[in-house]
Formats: sequence, structure tokens, C-alpha cells
Amino acid sequence: SIVIGFAEQLARLNNERFSDPDIAASIVSILAASERIGNIVSGLRTFTHFHEDIEVFSLTQAYHDTIQLIDQIYQHEGVQLSLLDHTDGVSLVRGNRGRIQQVLLNLLSNAKDATEDQPRRHITVSLQNHGNTTKFSVADNGSGMDAQTQSKVFNAFFTTKPAGKGT
Repeated sequence: SIVIGFAEQLARLNNERFSDPDIAASIVSILAASERIGNIVSGLRTFTHFHEDIEVFSLTQAYHDTIQLIDQIYQHEGVQLSLLDHTDGVSLVRGNRGRIQQVLLNLLSNAKDATEDQPRRHITVSLQNHGNTTKFSVADNGSGMDAQTQSKVFNAFFTTKPAGKGT
């Protein structure tokens, strides 16, 4: 709420005094990211609850909306993002859009971190229909995980990152 409040003040100040389109675009990104963060926090609050906002939505659109939040940051850090969409334009899924985007955002963040030591950083998201389901996967050109780490990745709140880094 504090970040949103300050961003809205900056937007008003920019409109009144500067009218700089780059500043305006950055403020829009801040507001969108803040809303996303608010949704993540809300999702964490209800982590153990089973009531969900289930809807039918396009997984491809959810991907693009998520990328819009992080694209400038990833570009600035030299991370190339690619989408391989093998759904023939039909990627409708039934589920909780916000939670799917949260998972995608976490996977993209982990992939970005995994490529830190690579001279050329690349992350690919793939969408593929399998009968009545659509599968998405995230791959990066990082060094990979050993078997012990792989056995723990689906444990709630497991991380390989040091304290204070990551979510």
C-alpha cells in the first residue's frame, strides 16, 4: 500500500510538472508490480485454505501478463526470454489465474538466478496441449540441480538461496 501510494504521488507530480513518458511508463510498471506483490501476499495468507477463485483463462495471456511485469528488469540484466507456444492458439485452462502467475513468476525468478554465472542468459517457457490439459514448463541455461536438490524442490518454502534472498 505504501509503494502504491508513493507511486501514485509520483504519477501526479510527473503529470503536473514534467510529463515525461519514460517516468510515466516506469510508474505504470511500479503500480502493476505492486498489485502483483499484493496478490502474492494475499495468496500467502491463504496458503493453506482450499477456497479458490477458479476461472477459465488463457495460459498464453497469463504468461504475457506476467512477462510484462518483469520484462524491463530481465532485459536490463541481460536475460533473454522466449515463449514456445505449441497450443495452436488454444491454451484455455481452468484454475486460479493469480496462483498460476505466481508459480510462473517464481519459476522465472529461479531460472534468472540460475543463469547468473552464464555469459549468455536465456530462459524458455513452453506451452503444450496434452489432450484436455495444457502443460507449461520453464527451462534455463544454468548449471542445473543435483539429485538431492531435485528431491526437495516441491517442499513448501524450500530454497537454495541464502537468507534474505528470494521468496
